[in-house]
Amino acid sequence: RKALLVAAAAQYGIDLERDKDLKWIVEEAVSLKTLPAGWTAYTDQGTKRTFYNHKESGKSIWEHPLSDFYRGVIFMARGGQQILDKAVKDSPPTDDEIEAMAEYMDIKMTEPTEVLAVVRDAVNAPLPPGWEEYLDDQGD
Repeated sequence: RKALLVAAAAQYGIDLERDKDLKWIVEEAVSLKTLPAGWTAYTDQGTKRTFYNHKESGKSIWEHPLSDFYRGVIFMARGGQQILDKAVKDSPPTDDEIEAMAEYMDIKMTEPTEVLAVVRDAVNAPLPPGWEEYLDDQGD
């Protein structure tokens, strides 16, 4: 179990000694109870790594199916809301940008204000580590 926690912590950029307040996120991420319906965790015998399989679709992946969610939780726990608030203040998104993000996120503009606030924040959200933004010939 400890090796699993250490590996997951490394995957999420968490130092279990320094980031004790984030340990719960790692513990939740390795818990089989948090797997979405239809997903099962297995151990690859050759690499001893955990992989996840969705029986209905036949899809297998190396990262927890909710890994993006856990990265978001970690981002917010490390001051992400302040970063998002500053980005919105410095460069308020236009209505067109918010509508385009809502479409990308498959969220209707008739959703409650709290949901649309997430869409607004997403317009200026920083890219994940290692990602770069490029524009095409039309500036998109």
